[in-house]
Amino acid sequence: MKLKFLLLLIPVLLSCKKDQVDKGTVKSVKEFAEMLKQGSYKGFLLPEFDAEDIPELLKYSNDTSIITQFPRNSISSAWVSEVYLGTYMLWNIESIRARSIKSELLSPGGFPSRNPYLRDKTAQPSPLKPSVEAQSVASAAYYSWWHKNPSMDSDPLAGTHYEWW
Repeated sequence: MKLKFLLLLIPVLLSCKKDQVDKGTVKSVKEFAEMLKQGSYKGFLLPEFDAEDIPELLKYSNDTSIITQFPRNSISSAWVSEVYLGTYMLWNIESIRARSIKSELLSPGGFPSRNPYLRDKTAQPSPLKPSVEAQSVASAAYYSWWHKNPSMDSDPLAGTHYEWW
């Protein structure tokens, strides 16, 4: 049975275009943002951005464009169907931070949490829906963190009541 599955899987994997599986094909944050907005990003993993890309990622942190086609953490049991572009870009910054400190919470694929969702730690569990308030608070926190004390060891959300879920 396993052999049959593998034989069926091989043609599927070989038919995938390189840019659909290679997370290193995105050349810039701007290109990534445009692809996300257009729904044309087909990669399964987060791009390999680094600390030098954080200022450009922060430029999108208040963007409330809804995106529905984006890399998701495949080990999450919840499905986030849509997010704000700004929240997603902040999640990419969190990925950079988590990779740089070798966080134990980092999942395969560079995902810094289960989902690109900001959860209010003080509230009852809520549906996984985009929140303008959460994004605004997180955007300000990440901006302040980057411009005042960009230590990768410090959690930008520490002074807020939000956390990545």
